[in-house]
Amino acid sequence: NLTGGSIIEIAVHCPKLSCVDLTGCLRVQDAAILELIKSALQLAWLSISNCELLGKQTLAAITDWGEGLTHLEMLGCSSMSKKDIFRFREKVVGRMEVVTEADDDESMHK
Repeated sequence: NLTGGSIIEIAVHCPKLSCVDLTGCLRVQDAAILELIKSALQLAWLSISNCELLGKQTLAAITDWGEGLTHLEMLGCSSMSKKDIFRFREKVVGRMEVVTEADDDESMHK
């Protein structure tokens, strides 16, 4: 399982990353995502699903630094409140596709 330190090392040494799947990386924290977003300038696709330690600092980093990001999956991010996720989606609407539990809830009610 990757740690925040290993994510930072990858980000610093692989700045041309375009797709990163961190699904289930339980030890990754906000600082690692900030460094990834700031270092991997070609990053277009990111999954942070089930990364339970990530919070609103990750959402702020993606909002502020993730200009090239077009797809974000964030299912099971239990440290992020629904309110914070809703506000984040409002900020990035039209800029990137964001997949969350809310999407699953909506599809179940159709």
